[in-house]
Amino acid sequence: MVRLIGILRHLRKQPLTAIDLVFMGDCIIKSGNFSEAISVLKRSLDDPNGSDITVADAYFDLGVAYRAQGEYDLAAEHFEKSIEVNDNYLEDVKEAMEGFAELRRLHLKIVK
Repeated sequence: MVRLIGILRHLRKQPLTAIDLVFMGDCIIKSGNFSEAISVLKRSLDDPNGSDITVADAYFDLGVAYRAQGEYDLAAEHFEKSIEVNDNYLEDVKEAMEGFAELRRLHLKIVK
């Protein structure tokens, strides 16, 4: 991942923006490296110039990554934040959370 960031910086000759990092985070999620995706997506939230759409997208993708890791409370927290920033994400969150309650219930049952 560090190599990908270096390549992008070289190609662009400027620092990565929030939207660059969200795009990278989404690609990393698709590769299955959720902890790396979380790290990159958190960095995207540090960019004060990120638009509401970019911030909402970062929170949504963080929710997806945390859900994939079984971190259901953190997933729900980040899904909620994506809606708070941009309520257009409501349908996406509803879709992402299908079956979420059941997964969470099973997880809590196993942990106990």
